[in-house]
Parts: sequence; structure tokens; C-alpha cells
Amino acid sequence: MRADVTGLMVKPSPGWERRVEELCKPEYFTVEVTIRDVVVGALTADELTRLGYKIELVRVAAQLMAAGMLKGVLKYPSDTWSVETWVSHLLGEGADQMNYQLLLADAYARTSKTPFDGVTEELNAK
Repeated sequence: MRADVTGLMVKPSPGWERRVEELCKPEYFTVEVTIRDVVVGALTADELTRLGYKIELVRVAAQLMAAGMLKGVLKYPSDTWSVETWVSHLLGEGADQMNYQLLLADAYARTSKTPFDGVTEELNAK
């Protein structure tokens, strides 16, 4: 199994970049998450406040995911790839995500006191 780290394993549709730029905006998607009464009634006010904040994070993430799904619809002519192709994309994207997480942790460590401070200083010394 190989990782598609380039994003070029599947040929994209012509002109997809322009359409993605125009249409793939999270604010173009409305996502609603409703907490049902059975949960609301079982939580304390503090728990409900905390859950509400977390549900808002989920809502915003869902808007980003919807925009990303639209990108896939516009970029590729089909969604019926082989399992091997899907896994290759997953491995490539997974590597990208890990890189983003490491770079974010490093950037955060450079601007504040975090557990990553020692690691960042050690890496910078090399």
C-alpha cells in the first residue's frame, strides 16, 4: 500500500480550482446540532454550558467538513475509487495532518509556555 502524498494519484476535473475558490466556503453551509431533551434534562447547568461550547466546536467543524466534501465533488469526477486508492489518500492526508499538528505545536511553543518548550529548544539547538 502506498501513500498519496502528492494528491496526484487521481486525475482532477478540469477547472476545479476556480470552482473550489468560489464555492468551498464554510459559511455557505448551515449545520445545526440539537441537544435533545433527554440529554438536556439529565445535565446540570454547568454541564450543559460545557456541552454547548463543545457542540459549537462540532458545528463549526461540520461546516469545514462540508466545504471539504464539496471540494472533493468539484475536484474529482467520481467517488467510486478502489479501497487501495482510498487508503493511499488516507495515508497521504494522515501524514499531512501529523505535520500540521507538529508545526502547530511548535508555533504554539514559540509563543507561550507549554510542555513542548523543551522539545522546541532542543530541536532549534541542532
